[in-house]
Amino acid sequence: MSWPSKPNRIGNVATACLSRRRLLAATATGSLAATAGCATIVDTLADQILEDVNIFNGTGSPRTGGITVTGPTGETILDTEFAVEADTDDEETDSSVAFADVFDGTGGYGVAVDLASEDGIRGETEFETDLEVDAPEEEHIIVGLTPGEENDPFEVFVIEQFTDIGDQLDETQT
Repeated sequence: MSWPSKPNRIGNVATACLSRRRLLAATATGSLAATAGCATIVDTLADQILEDVNIFNGTGSPRTGGITVTGPTGETILDTEFAVEADTDDEETDSSVAFADVFDGTGGYGVAVDLASEDGIRGETEFETDLEVDAPEEEHIIVGLTPGEENDPFEVFVIEQFTDIGDQLDETQT
């Protein structure tokens, strides 16, 4: 199956790409602020970058696929294709994509990711999970496409603050 190069829009869901440059700037600022004891600054900056649903490609290859999110009532609230570039040192490359205005209240959300067969990670092309979103105005779903044999190909979790990403990754890798 061939996936379009641009995400579709469903309802009021707008897509916005997070450029590698913006992510690196936020991460660098975050590292500096965290070491200075100012993680609040990082989280404030990240709130301007993160959307309701965020896909980050940490692999060295571009990935295409589809993502479906169902809301607390079981209704499909996001059903779109995506394309993310490889995670490289090129500052102009977008290795992430974000989707705004997805959440429609508190409760359980289903997330299903289906990579194109040629874009599978170590042979894995599909992942599905249920997550709880307790504070839709403050929380974000993170979908990480991860490299390395020791990692699961898909890391999917909910965070409230950008600095929570490290904690979540530590939990999933132990």
